[in-house]
Amino acid sequence: MEIAGIEQDTYILNLLINAFCHCSQLRFALSTLARMLKAGHEPDVFTFTTLLRPFCLEENASVYDAPTLFKNMKAMGYKPNVVTYNTVIKGLLNGNMISQVPGVLDQMFERGCQPNAVTKSTFISGLCKQDLHGSAILLLRKMENDNEDVTTKKKILIHIT
Repeated sequence: MEIAGIEQDTYILNLLINAFCHCSQLRFALSTLARMLKAGHEPDVFTFTTLLRPFCLEENASVYDAPTLFKNMKAMGYKPNVVTYNTVIKGLLNGNMISQVPGVLDQMFERGCQPNAVTKSTFISGLCKQDLHGSAILLLRKMENDNEDVTTKKKILIHIT
């Protein structure tokens, strides 16, 4: 990038990290993070969410490394957003660690982050994949009692079918 005269900043380095993650090149993505920190650029929530994705969603990555990265992110003072939490939840479900999802949801609420239709549909879908249909139905009923709007319900039903 230096040869091409492209100035390195958090935005450009995030794009590079994202590209490496999408190409399953986690080693290069982490190297770019180290380069970012060495150059004095601050990572942001997008940086960490992007790095969490391969740990949580790719078959070759270890979902067990995701909690460490997630804890480091929070310890460094970065506030996870709904996309970050959704990524972690999806990873836990993919790693057959459904019992940890309620704890992540509790953290969301404690930090003032409201679950969205993706959060709920991901959890319901995970419950169904684990043959926990009764729990999925209870969650859907709870949402109905909580007066979820029709658009949210439709998004959830489309996502889980």
